[in-house]
Amino acid sequence: IPVRWRTNIARWDPPFAFVDEQVRGPYAIWHHSHTFTASDGGTALGDEVVMRPKGGPLAGLLMSLFVRRDVERIFRYRSEVLTEQFGRSDSQARLWWDDGSQHA
Repeated sequence: IPVRWRTNIARWDPPFAFVDEQVRGPYAIWHHSHTFTASDGGTALGDEVVMRPKGGPLAGLLMSLFVRRDVERIFRYRSEVLTEQFGRSDSQARLWWDDGSQHA
């Protein structure tokens, strides 16, 4: 099922970081911080994602059954591709479920 997304670059700090936030798409909250730091002669990629899927009272169930696993798979794939392309991957992703009480 195709899903249309629109994001806004909420913070732009090249060459160190940028943040994208969903304006329209499948999440009630999507706040993705990207960081780039020097590491052993290369660049380490960092990601921190605060997300909450749409779904009202079912959002927690959707998160645990489908969404978290799918997003983790996406970051794992990126790490594998970086390793294939550059011989290693210094990427690290942290995913946070937002229960509505915290704000990114």
